[in-house]
Amino acid sequence: MKRSALTALAAGTAFLGLAGTGAFAQKTMSGSHMGMRHQAMQGLSPLDKTFIKDTAQSNLGELKYAPLVEKMAERPESKQFAQKMVQDHGKAQKELKTLAASKSCSLPSDTDKTEKQVIHRLSRESKGRFDAAYKHEMIRDHTGDIAKTRREISLGRDKDVKSYAEKLLPVLQDHLKMAKALPAGSPMASKSSMMGTNRAMKPNDTMKSDNAAKSNDAMKSGSAMKSGSAMKSGSAMKSGSAMKSGSAMKSGSAMKSGSAMKPSGKM
Repeated sequence: MKRSALTALAAGTAFLGLAGTGAFAQKTMSGSHMGMRHQAMQGLSPLDKTFIKDTAQSNLGELKYAPLVEKMAERPESKQFAQKMVQDHGKAQKELKTLAASKSCSLPSDTDKTEKQVIHRLSRESKGRFDAAYKHEMIRDHTGDIAKTRREISLGRDKDVKSYAEKLLPVLQDHLKMAKALPAGSPMASKSSMMGTNRAMKPNDTMKSDNAAKSNDAMKSGSAMKSGSAMKSGSAMKSGSAMKSGSAMKSGSAMKSGSAMKPSGKM
């Protein structure tokens, strides 16, 4: 009996030892995981974290604009630009999710309050003014995003976050150029403006035509007057010549008559 009791006690001690070892190993692994997470978070500066958060919200905002633009915009250029934003910012958001996960950093699930207010305000714009308002907001958004990205590149601490920012910057710069090139105003307004310009030009064209016609008439009248004067001068010259010829003929006749009368006087 004594021997059996000792054997059972030894077995129980061994079991407790193994259980303790397992618990210790589990605790060690858990502590190691927490340590790695803390170390990853420690690698991110406040600026890195702010950049990740702001960029995520900006990407989400661009995705939310697209359905509104499709519904409200009158210009095809605005709709094409919105689709380009969905493609590029959607891709940027996926890459940011991967980066944030590797840094144990959580991302916001929605855009910020300010962006929501802007989207709401745009949804209340009239169709004729929507394109210009959307263009203005895209220029404002991307100008701000470029400034934040450049700041991260210059002052950020985490090399992976800075690398992401360096890759994102040229994309944002291209977007800003595209936004500035978007036509402002509705196509109908542009057509009306062109029609107004054409109407304004027509009276001037009429005046030019009238002036040209008057000029031609004046030239014709001048030519006719000159022609008439020349004809009158020619007639006068002819009349003068005829008168002179008549006078000469009369004088010759008188002289002949006189000569014929002289012999009769002598007889």
